[in-house]
Parts: sequence; C-alpha cells; structure tokens
Amino acid sequence: MPRAALLVATALALVACNPHQARRVDDVGAGPVAVPAAFAAADTAAAGAAAPPDRWWTAFHDPGLDALMARVEADNLSLRAAFARLDRARALARLAGAGRFPTLQAQASAGTRRTNFFGQTRDTEDYSVGLAASYEVDLWGRAAALARAGELEARATALDVRAAGLSVAGEVATAWFTLRELRAQRALLDAHVQRNASLLEKLEARAQSGLTPVVAAQQQRQVLLATQSQLPDVDGRIAAVEAQLATLAGVVPGALALDATAALPDPPAPPALGLPAALLDRRPDVAAARLRVVAADERVGAAVAERWPSLRLAADTGFAASELADLISSWVYSLSASLVAPLFDGGARSAQVDAQRALVEAQLAELGAVVLNALREVQDARAQLDHARARVEALAAEVDAAQRLVDETTARFEQGLDDFLPVVVAIRGHQQTERALLAARRTWLTEAVRLHRALGGGWDLKPKPKPKKGDA
Repeated sequence: MPRAALLVATALALVACNPHQARRVDDVGAGPVAVPAAFAAADTAAAGAAAPPDRWWTAFHDPGLDALMARVEADNLSLRAAFARLDRARALARLAGAGRFPTLQAQASAGTRRTNFFGQTRDTEDYSVGLAASYEVDLWGRAAALARAGELEARATALDVRAAGLSVAGEVATAWFTLRELRAQRALLDAHVQRNASLLEKLEARAQSGLTPVVAAQQQRQVLLATQSQLPDVDGRIAAVEAQLATLAGVVPGALALDATAALPDPPAPPALGLPAALLDRRPDVAAARLRVVAADERVGAAVAERWPSLRLAADTGFAASELADLISSWVYSLSASLVAPLFDGGARSAQVDAQRALVEAQLAELGAVVLNALREVQDARAQLDHARARVEALAAEVDAAQRLVDETTARFEQGLDDFLPVVVAIRGHQQTERALLAARRTWLTEAVRLHRALGGGWDLKPKPKPKKGDA
C-alpha cells in the first residue's frame, strides 16, 4: 500500500502537464492571411451608412419576403439536417469528455465449478455481487485535450448551422426577387401583347381602306407573334422558381401560396462595410474555421500524450461466497494501480503526432482560404452593386429615349414620310429595353442580397421543437 500511494501521489503531481501547448482561438487570427486595414471598396460606400442588421432581409421592407423567411426558418429541411448534425457534434463532445471521469460498473455472477481429484468429483458453487471502478489518471492532459477538441468542434458546428441559415436566406431572397421579376415580366409582356394587337388592328383597318401598305400590317403581326412567343418561356420559369421556393419552405411544389406583387422595389441603401477584421468576427464560416484549427491543435496534444506513460487505477468491492446464504457475510475488495509505458510500437504514435500536426497546417490553410473568400465576396458584391445601379439608371434613360423614338417614327409613318419598318424596329427596341430594365432591377436587388449575405448576417436560429408522442 505505501508504494501504491507513492505512485498515485507522483502521478497526481504530473496531471495536466502536457508537453504540447495548444494555441488559443484568439491566437489563430486569419491564419496565413494578412487582413487589410480597410476594404478597397470602402470609399464607394454611402457616408453615414448603417451596419447591416442580422436579419438583413428586413432592410428590404418586403412583407412577403419576411413571411416566406419565417416559413423557411421553421420548415426548411436543410436547416433541420444542420441541427441534427449539431446534436451529433454535441453528443460527440460529451463522449470525448467522458474520459476525464472514472467509470463505475455493477457486476453479479453465479456459476458452478466441477473438479476431479483422483476420481473424486466435486461441484462447487460460486456467487458474487459488487462494484468495479476504474480511472485512468490524465497524466499528460490527453483526456482534457480531447474534451476541449470535442467542445470546440461542437461550437464550430453551431456556427455551421448559422452559415447554413445564411446560405438558405440568400437563396430564398434571390429566388423571391427572381419570382417578382418574372411576374413583372409576365405583366409587361401582357401589356406589350395588348398594345401590339391594338396597333395591328388599326393597321389592318388602314390597309383595307388603302391608307397603309399591307406589308405594314404583316410587319406588325410579326412583332405581335414574337412577343406572344415569349410567354411560355416566362410561364415555365415562373413555375420553376415557385417550385424552388416551395422546396426551400419544406413543402412539395404547388403547396405554397406566394403573394409576390408585380412591382420590383429599389434595394435599400448599401450597408456600411465596416473593417475587414470586424467582418471576420461576423462571418460564421470564418469563426468556425478558427475553432477547427484550435480543435486540431488540441488533438496534437492528445497524440503527444499517447507517447508517454499512462497510469490506471482500479478498485473492486463486493461479496463473494460458495453458498448463496453466505453471500452478504463475505465482503471482499481489491485495489490496484498499473503504470504502462510504451517502448516500441513501430513508430505508430510518432506517425499519429505527425498526422495531427499536418492536419493543423491543413486547417490553417483552409482558414486562410475562407478568409480570402470572405474578403473577396464583400469587395465583389459591393462593386457589382454599384455597377448594377449604374446599369438600371442607364437602361431607364434608354427606355425614355426608345419611347421618344417610337413616337417620332410613328408620327413620320402616319404623315407618309416613312414606311412602317422604322416603327417596327422602334417598337421592338422599346419593348426589349423595358424587359431588360426589369431584369436589371432584379440584378440590382440580387447584388444587394449578395452584399448583405457576404457581410455575414443571418438568423439566431433555433431548432424546431420535436413533436410529442401522440401528436399528429
């Protein structure tokens, strides 16, 4: 017993002494990437712009989009899968932390042993009941390192859920504004068809009276047919986007009522970009990558600890007897301590350490890639937002000019100064430019969505409550 006590005391003095010290999350930074002091696109941001809200889509002031996002938050299947992965990560974290505690087991046995000694056969009954406890002393912090790695991985997975929500929200908003554009395109095409049909009717009447060449009516009929031919394509695209939104909302296509009005709004004022360093704290993918670097580094410490001696303590107590009636009167116990030191394993433990260290380097490189991608997304989205706004302004001016051209060519045709072909060209150009303006306005909205998404906003997501037993 004195020797065992001395062994235990020596072991306890070494607890938590790991020769590998893992880095902290704050020490990771941006990995191998030097983060700039400011964004190159920061000088194009509006003065006094506000920071984007977490639920960034509310900045668009679109009740239909807000209602759709609430539906998606509750029923999107990708988000449910992300929450299931989070539950698994948290369970694995508890599993990794279990090694820090002793184990206790209850045991009971009953049996018969037969012996034969010089022809004399004897049956002996054995009964026992008791408790068995064991504990591996964490001499070098291996169990603690694995527990910390599991906790860090669970935290990273929670950030993955937020990143998944951010991705889903961006997809929903983009599809929503695409649907609104397509419905606006459908309404515009209907107006064009009606306008072209009315003009064709007038030209046919004039042609019958000999006031207009027959070819003018034929040219206008071609314009009408070309406009009508675009309707099936738009209707098909509307059905596809409606099905996409229904799927995102967790229902079968056709089961989701979508009140997307025809008019497209202007995007909200561009949000403030802030500092790149602040962006890296706001983006869940960057924060998750940082945590995984530290988790991998903790596993290096666990692998290093495997190369050092391990101490295991065990205690058993209970009752044992050869007669069941005597069981509770025969108390036994045992205490033991074992120290195991690896001497030769063919380089397996050393290879494990090298593998874990290589994983840390890989995680650092992946962190750098995530950081660079985050910075690029913000820069690109901010620049493209300006380009999209400029294109909308240019197309709006072009629509006005095209309308004036239609008016002028129509007047010259009616005065007999020109044939109808310039009118046909002018009408086609005007109607095409109107449709291009709608598409450009949707692109403007999409770029605004992309910028808000790049800045890392999202939901404070909560898992959907699980149905109780007996619920439908």
